[in-house]
Amino acid sequence: MAGQLEFFGALEAQGVMDDLVIIITADHGENMGQLGIYGEHGTADHVTCHIPMIIRWLGGQKGTVDTGLHYHLDLGSTMAELLGKSPSKSWDGQSYAPAITEKNAAASPLWMVMKEGGPFHAKGHLQHYIERLKVTGREGAIAELVRRHPGEMHGLTSN
Repeated sequence: MAGQLEFFGALEAQGVMDDLVIIITADHGENMGQLGIYGEHGTADHVTCHIPMIIRWLGGQKGTVDTGLHYHLDLGSTMAELLGKSPSKSWDGQSYAPAITEKNAAASPLWMVMKEGGPFHAKGHLQHYIERLKVTGREGAIAELVRRHPGEMHGLTSN
């Protein structure tokens, strides 16, 4: 912690803090005995997926904790929006800039998946998840899921 304070103190002493965006994060967690798993990060559990992210943005919220679920995939689109730029058309991420700039902003798209009970296609329930996509007007994702997970289909087509 002392090193961090020295680092930020040096930036303040140089007068550049108002010119910087600071992002501190990690790529994934590592199971260390939780859920009976050791040294693994390929699972979709709270240990692996709950990672820190600290964003200091001039004009952003101060001293707040956002409990929303955000993807790292969304970071590029978020930074683009905060900088007043358009994200690249090839990016899949969706901006969560309001979570940085506004109090009580709406949660990220990941909450939709969580409310639906999780990523069903990863649990042997792709057929059920496809029905959920149809009911919620997101049929456009079905063909890609069928392509990526042919072993889950059990005779189901993407129509």
